[in-house]
Amino acid sequence: MGRLAAVLHGFCAIANGCYLGYAIIEPIGDAEQLVRLGSPIWLLALFGMTCVTAGLLTWHRLGVEFGIGPYARKIAWRDAGFVCAVLLVVVIAEVCLSSVS
Repeated sequence: MGRLAAVLHGFCAIANGCYLGYAIIEPIGDAEQLVRLGSPIWLLALFGMTCVTAGLLTWHRLGVEFGIGPYARKIAWRDAGFVCAVLLVVVIAEVCLSSVS
């Protein structure tokens, strides 16, 4: 699995695990629908914990590739600038598209 794919996989697993695992506190969104259709809360919590664990295991030791930790690889300014530019484009698109609806 490539580094970028591992980062995306880890993020999605953690985000979705937290989203569905939050059902033990308050079922909202999809979790609310699942509970209404008969899924037990404990199963959503178990799924959430499993997803979060899988995401964290995927991220384990990736920090070195992204400039984190004692053996961190140096990040080029060009790469950091590219990521900031992409973030800026996404934020501008979100602002423009949210004002349309």
